[in-house]
Amino acid sequence: MRFSRRIGERIRELADEDFIIGSEFGYVKPEHRELVLRLFPAATLSVNPGVGHWVHAEKPESFLRAVERFLDISNGYLPDREDFG
Repeated sequence: MRFSRRIGERIRELADEDFIIGSEFGYVKPEHRELVLRLFPAATLSVNPGVGHWVHAEKPESFLRAVERFLDISNGYLPDREDFG
């Protein structure tokens, strides 16, 4: 996948992003997850098993845990990458 230099520079400017996705959501496939993390180096990726597009509605507790982890990171706590499923 190729991006223009301008888009690539803008993507790298984004900081503290958390992608909270469901494992059944077809737009971010498992084979694309490492690419997402390379394109957004300051981002975290929270994958919720058995959930589609509406993570917040389908598994609200899991969604809230992901948001809490993200807020912890934003406040200086750095968990291991394994903390994000």
